[in-house]
Amino acid sequence: MFGLAWLAVAAPATAATVKRTGARAYTVTISGAPQSDLTIARLDFPLGAYSRHPTRRSLRVSVVGSTGLNYLAAGRLLPVGRRTLTALVALVNRRPPGSLAPDLAFVRVHVAGARLTHRPRVGEVVGAFARRARAAALQPALCAHTPRTLSARNVARVFASGPGFGFAPPYVIAQGFDAACSRPVDPAFEQAVTHRPVCRPIPCDPRMGVACPLAGMAIVCAQPATRR
Repeated sequence: MFGLAWLAVAAPATAATVKRTGARAYTVTISGAPQSDLTIARLDFPLGAYSRHPTRRSLRVSVVGSTGLNYLAAGRLLPVGRRTLTALVALVNRRPPGSLAPDLAFVRVHVAGARLTHRPRVGEVVGAFARRARAAALQPALCAHTPRTLSARNVARVFASGPGFGFAPPYVIAQGFDAACSRPVDPAFEQAVTHRPVCRPIPCDPRMGVACPLAGMAIVCAQPATRR
């Protein structure tokens, strides 16, 4: 349905912006993610008529430059509606703590497709896990039209680049989106992205002879799970 190419540039981060580069093509600038975190961007395209002269391939993907220590994945949100195509982009900052490598400031994503005749509406969350830790009262606008928790089967892979870390691209996109929307996330995925232990309260029940420690004192850290 659409193709995309991206260019990473070491420059000050900016909010997501859209620039039309052709009748059915756009360049979207997405902010880089903080260290040990990720950025999620959502692009909602109102669908127009099919091109009279479509390309031989329905999907075109090309990469300019290098992802460095960052991992980029993009995909279509399924099911695709009759009037709207939604693309999700996840940019994971894989720079480990203590690394001297510079952070990626922003990514330029070129999106093109036979029916993408209208400028997309773009939403972005920078630092999804940091926002999640702050327990923000309001959900980001990009969560509003997707109320359910996503899974890998809700995302059709379009593009992936950079050093992987054991998770399939659709899973990275779905988990990153859920993290940005403060929904349940696989502890193993959170640990892999943030490089910190993910701890949960230890379950206890005095009726079963399991003593309950003082509040806030008992935690258990999740062990790495099998990657999807």
